Amino acid sequence: MSAMLAIAFAVTVAPQAQTVTPQSDAQGLRALAACRAIAAPDERLACYDKEAIALEQAVASGDLVALDREEVRKTRRSLFGFNLPAIRLFSRRDDRPAGEQEAVDQLAGVIKSARQLPRGKWQIELEDGAVWTQVDTKKLTIDPRSGHKIEIRRAALGSYLANVNGQTAIRVQRTQ
Repeated sequence: MSAMLAIAFAVTVAPQAQTVTPQSDAQGLRALAACRAIAAPDERLACYDKEAIALEQAVASGDLVALDREEVRKTRRSLFGFNLPAIRLFSRRDDRPAGEQEAVDQLAGVIKSARQLPRGKWQIELEDGAVWTQVDTKKLTIDPRSGHKIEIRRAALGSYLANVNGQTAIRVQRTQ
């Protein structure tokens, strides 16, 4: 139970919000931690029991979400390229020392399908379901095809560059 509590995050997202903070920084976790200050063993145990039940109910109702570091990493990767509200859990940077941060600034994948749009631009679907659309007018020497490797990285001013099968980069935008 304590391992679950150590990794629990409360995430409340308002649909239109640009900056979102967890609801009072996980009130349930603080209430559980406050039980340690109770000197009488019976009262402390009763407090722990009460707060543990409250946490279990919060998890069951979806008000409290527990994720391990690997789930957070996978989620950050799947959201790469989207403009999201500022949620501390999914932000590019976190409060850990620089060597321990797990920012996603690039990804490598395999093309599932590609189709040419009007004006010669490409729409590329990756095997993980992400869809990226070319936004510049650069021409690729070799058309993207299923099975080709693609590398996408952050560029200046919130844009992204993609190298398809090792070719010169094209500017892309995540559309799905």
